[in-house]
Parts: sequence; C-alpha cells; structure tokens
Amino acid sequence: NYNNLDDTFGSFMTSVKNLQKSPDKYSENQGKGRFAIFNFADKIIWNTRYKESDDKIYNFKISISNSDKVNYDIISEKSEVLDKNATTGTEVSCYGIKNLKLEDLSYKSLMGTLLKKFSWFLYIFPDRNIYINGEKLKYDDYINSDLSINREVKINNSNFNICTIVWKEKIDEKFLIYYVNSEDNKIINVTTTTYNKNAVGFYHSVYVKSAYFETIKDLFVSDDEQISINEPQNFKKIIRTLKAEIYNDIENAYNKFLQSQASNYMNKAEKRNSFPKFQSGYYGELEKKDFKKVVETIYVTEPKLFSKLKPIQ
Repeated sequence: NYNNLDDTFGSFMTSVKNLQKSPDKYSENQGKGRFAIFNFADKIIWNTRYKESDDKIYNFKISISNSDKVNYDIISEKSEVLDKNATTGTEVSCYGIKNLKLEDLSYKSLMGTLLKKFSWFLYIFPDRNIYINGEKLKYDDYINSDLSINREVKINNSNFNICTIVWKEKIDEKFLIYYVNSEDNKIINVTTTTYNKNAVGFYHSVYVKSAYFETIKDLFVSDDEQISINEPQNFKKIIRTLKAEIYNDIENAYNKFLQSQASNYMNKAEKRNSFPKFQSGYYGELEKKDFKKVVETIYVTEPKLFSKLKPIQ
C-alpha cells in the first residue's frame, strides 16, 4: 500500500507482514529479503497495483539501489488504474545482474531450493502456483506417496480431512500440524508434532482441513492455555479425538518409514561387510535370515542406536 511505504520499507529487521496474521504466512524473514537481492543485483524496482478502501486500484513504482540500501525512491507516483480488468499484484525487477549465470536460474537449479521452502504452502493453497521460466513447480514430486496417508474422519457430525505427508527430503516447515478452515483455506492454528526424529530423517507435515474450524477459530488454543467459557458444546472432546486420530496416522507412517529404513540399513551394512560370517548352506542362510530379522526389529524399536555407527560397531 502506497500510504504505508514508510512502514514497509522504512527500516531493517522489521516488516509490516510480521505484524499481520496472514493466512498465507507462517515464518517471518524480518524484512531482510530485499537486502538479500543485492548479492546479485545493483538495483531493484517494485511495480505495484493495490486496492484502497474506495475499492479502486492504484499503481506506483519504487526503487532501491545497492549504493543506498536503506532508502527507497518513488520513481512513479500513485495513480488510479482505469482498466476495469486490472488485478492487484507486485512485479519485482532486478537490474545490474552480477554473480549469476543463466543456468543458475533454470528449473533444475531452483526446483530443489523452492520445493524445500514452499512445498507445504503449495499443498495448503492449491490455487497458488510458482513458475520457473514458465514451468510449474510440482510439490507432489517431493512427497513420499508410499508412506503418506490421506483420509476423512467424522467426529460428532463434523468432517475432517487428515493428510499426513512424508517428504522425500527435509523441508523448512517440517514437523508441523496445520489446522486449516476448508471454507477459505485459512490457517487457524499451527502446532509441532512429537515425532521430530531428526536422527532418522522422518520429515513430515500434517494438514487437517475442516469447516468446523471456522466456528472455533478464536478458541483453538494449545493444551496449556485456558479455553473460553463460551466454547461450543463438545469442543474439548472433538479436539482430543481429532488429535488422537492425527497421531495414530503419524505413528503408522513412522512405523512404515522405520521398516523401510531398517531394510535399507541392512542392505548397506551387508554391502560394506558389517555382517558376521555365516556358514555356507541351508543352516547358514537360515542364521543370516534370523540375524537380519533381529537387527531390523531392533532398528525399528530404537533407530538412534544405529545412527553414525562405524562399520566395526
């Protein structure tokens, strides 16, 4: 908004977005984003169309140069956009590019970084897209579909869609449960899971969508906070039951994950000659099979025992 430029671009380590409870936003960069651009550009221009309280769309342009990163220049004053088909939005253009090659901006180069950062966002907001040189970023390429669980549950006449996603690789917003109002895709609450098993790489997120959250969005608080005395009937019971369903799915996905990891671990251990020597023949093969079964069971029970082990161990 043109009238809030001083709040938006006025100082370092602050951002007007950090004061907003935007449904799209979970993490905050504290206003550092625009400064990072100067690692590869000498000048940035923002071309913005926004809507004011009079329901009219206005346009303006500002710029910041590398020589004076703190202050912005208005290079095109605010003016009304008369085109009836105009939409709001911002285009950011970078000039004086340095330290970047064309291949650095290819789909292949940027895909992994952007998926790590935005996979969760693209899942929650299916109407939003990220394009790299015209090619759509596909978050589902980052999902382990064999381990992920998506199902509907009904609790006290309210429907909930619980989707437990296991990511193929680490993402920035990992180990979180998002409670999303299905009517408008607003994030009502975010909590961490107790399955943040970094040692074994179980990277997961849970997305729970329901119209029920619209009725209780102001009451949805963590377990250690007080609930309003005006809470809807059966609120605590519904949330408790919902959480039990969520953690049941996480447990099932985690166990399947550990079983697949145990099998992979044993195959790698055998290839690096970490197995004991078994006699040849039928009984030797039987001993080896039993040995693998026992070690895999121990791995599933306590995988941390096997992290960062040397071959001899």
